[in-house]
Amino acid sequence: MKHKAKLQEKVQTLFATIEEAENQEERSHASQDLSERGEVSEMTSEKLETAVKQKNDC
Repeated sequence: MKHKAKLQEKVQTLFATIEEAENQEERSHASQDLSERGEVSEMTSEKLETAVKQKNDC
C-alpha cells in the first residue's frame, strides 16, 4: 500500500510539471499565431479537395 501512495504522488507531481510547462509555453507564444492552434490559415473544403486531388495524381 505504501508503494502505491508513493507512485500516486510521483504521478501527481509529473502531471503538475507537465501542466506548468504547457502553461509556460502558452504564455511565451501568446502573441504568435501557431499552426497547431489553427490560427495561421483556415482549411476550406476547396483547399482540401485540391490537396486530395494532387495527392492522388502522384
